[in-house]
Parts: sequence; structure tokens; C-alpha cells
Amino acid sequence: NDELTDRMERLGELIGICFQIRDDIFDYYDNNVGKPTGNDMIEGKLTLPALYALNSTQNTEMLAIATKVKKGSASAEEISRLVEFTKQNKGITYAQECMQKYSDEAKTLIADFKNLEVKQALTKYIDFVSSRTN
Repeated sequence: NDELTDRMERLGELIGICFQIRDDIFDYYDNNVGKPTGNDMIEGKLTLPALYALNSTQNTEMLAIATKVKKGSASAEEISRLVEFTKQNKGITYAQECMQKYSDEAKTLIADFKNLEVKQALTKYIDFVSSRTN
């Protein structure tokens, strides 16, 4: 029915958002996910963690570096500084909190599922996407 279709569409959106936030968080740490630390910034992208840290502090020096990132002219040292600034100013924490909010919303969409196997499988998938390590 249309109501279930709408709910499942929203579920897919929420899982996708969680996946992307987790991917954005990976960019701030050395790990084995196939992309170097700061890769998004190297590509000229500012993601949720950095945007939060920049907006919440309005640090003029870091805002200037962010502008250079967007233009593709930031040095490796500047990117490294912005990565550390983001971590120190709760950008990662904020992103994790957002991801948890989206994960919780996704779980509410399946809370009334009668088929427990499907409900459990979807719950495990939501948890996996939000906590994956690669």
C-alpha cells in the first residue's frame, strides 16, 4: 500500500544518510577503508563534521582554510589543520549524534513489523551501517 511504500522509501533514505555520515567520519581517521585522511577535503568537499565545527565556532582562520578547500587550493598542511580543528571542536561527535538520530528514526519505521525475521534483519542492517568500520 502507499503508506508502507512511503515508509520504506523513507527507510532507504535514512539508511543512505547514515551510510554517508559514517563515510564522512572515516575521512577524519587513518583506517582501512581505502581513502586517506582528509580525502574529501582534498577533493574540495566539506562534509557534516567540518561544517558543524566551522559554523559553531566561526573561527576566521579555519573559515579561510575552508574557503581554500572549496576552491581546491588548500595545502596538505592546511587540510591537516582543518581535520584536527574539526575533531577538537566536536564535529565528529555532532556527526555521530546526527547519525544516531537518523538510525533511531529508521528503527521506528519498522517497529510495528509483524514478521520478526524481517524486523530483526532490518534492525541489524541499520546497526551495521551506523557502526561499520570499513
